[in-house]
Amino acid sequence: EAAAYCHRVATAVGFASLAVWGTKKPLDAPETVHAARACGIAFQWTNILRDVLEDYRQGRIYLPMDELAHFGLDESRFGLLLDREHRTDDRERCQSREFEEKFERLLLQQISRCEMYYQSAKAMEDLLERDGRRIFQWMYGAYHRLYRKIAVRPLRVLDGRVRLSLLDKCSIALLGR
Repeated sequence: EAAAYCHRVATAVGFASLAVWGTKKPLDAPETVHAARACGIAFQWTNILRDVLEDYRQGRIYLPMDELAHFGLDESRFGLLLDREHRTDDRERCQSREFEEKFERLLLQQISRCEMYYQSAKAMEDLLERDGRRIFQWMYGAYHRLYRKIAVRPLRVLDGRVRLSLLDKCSIALLGR
C-alpha cells in the first residue's frame, strides 16, 4: 500500500525533525505521532504525484499497482505517458487519450487521499514550539501549494515535474503558506 511506503520512507525524517524543532507534547503522544505520520505521508505522496513522469523515465513507478489495475492501467501501458505530442496515428492518439482518462481518475483518487493526510498534518502547527512551528509552516506551505497545483489540473504531471513559481516561493517565505 502506498501509505505504508510513504510512512516507511518519509515519517522517520518527520519524527527526527520534531525532536529538533521541539514539541509541546511528548514525541510519543498519540496526537503527535498521528500528525507527524500524516505530514510525512502527505509530503511524500506529493513527491510521488509531482514526479510521476520523471520516475517512470528512470524505470520507477511509485503509484500503487493494485490501484493502477483497478483503473485498467498497468506498468506496460505507462509508455503512453511519454512523448504525448509525438503521436503519429489515430490509434496511438486514441490509446493515449484513453490512458489519460483512466490515469486522471487514478490521480484524482490519489489526490483525494492525499488531502486527508494534509488535513491531519495541519495539527502539527499547534503541537510545535514557536521556532519549529515557523519551519513547519514553510514546509507545509510549499508542499501543500505544490499539491494544490497538481489537484487543480492533475494531468499536468504528464508534462514534467510540477514546480512552484518564484512568486509562490516568496509568498510562502513571507506568509508561511
